[in-house]
Amino acid sequence: MNQAIAFAPGELDRAAHLRNADTTFKDSRARTMVFWRGKLLADADDRPMQVALDHPALGDAREPAIFLGLTDNGPRFAADLPLWTPPEDASTIGQFVDQSLQVHPAWPTAKFVEVRSVMPTLSRLDGELVATGRALLGWHGSHRFCANCGSQSMVESAGWVRKCPQCGTQHFPRTDPVVIMAITSGDNLLLGRGPSWPEGMYSLLAGFVEPGETIEAAVRREVVEESGIAVGTVR
Repeated sequence: MNQAIAFAPGELDRAAHLRNADTTFKDSRARTMVFWRGKLLADADDRPMQVALDHPALGDAREPAIFLGLTDNGPRFAADLPLWTPPEDASTIGQFVDQSLQVHPAWPTAKFVEVRSVMPTLSRLDGELVATGRALLGWHGSHRFCANCGSQSMVESAGWVRKCPQCGTQHFPRTDPVVIMAITSGDNLLLGRGPSWPEGMYSLLAGFVEPGETIEAAVRREVVEESGIAVGTVR
C-alpha cells in the first residue's frame, strides 16, 4: 500500500497577504476542518470533513475559525469546538494511544479521531492542513491569556496572531524544536517504547531541544536520559 509521507512538501498556499481580508471568510467555497480536544472530525474513509463556515454546530466554537490558506477548491480553515461535550467516554483522550471515537449529532456519519491514527493515510495537502490546523488550535487553546500582563488576548490576522487589548503585546504561534535519532551499533538499531503503548509498538528515541543547545548535544542528552547509553559521533 502506498502511503503519503506526513509533513512532506505540500500543496497549500498559505496566502499570508489575505489573513486580514474578509473576502476569504465570505468566499462561497470556503470550508473548515473541525477539531475537538485535538481530535479531527473525519468521514467514514478517515478523510477530514470540510464544513461550511456558517454551519450551526460551529456555535460551540469559542473563537473564529483560523484561515489556513488557499487550495484549488477554495479557502480552508480550522475550527475548534471546546464548548461541546460528547456523550461517549472521553477518559482516554490525551493519551499516546487513543482509540476512542466521538460522534457529534450534527455529523452522525462522521467521528472525531486521533490525528496520529489517520495521518499516514492523508494526502499531502490534507496532511499539511490537518497538521497546521491542529498545531494552531492547540496554541490558541493554551495561550488565551497575555504572558506579559495576564489579560485575555484576542485573535488577530485570521488566527496567526494573538494581541492583548490591555498592553498591546502581540503573541505568535509557538514551534518547539525537537530531535529524533537513529542510534546504531553495527546492524543494530536502538528503539524504545512507552509502558502504555500497544504490544509490539516501538519508536526511535526523540526529545525536545533545550534553549541554547545544539542539535548534536540534544541527541546525546536525550539518548542518555531515555536509555542510559552514551553515543559517539552524531551526524
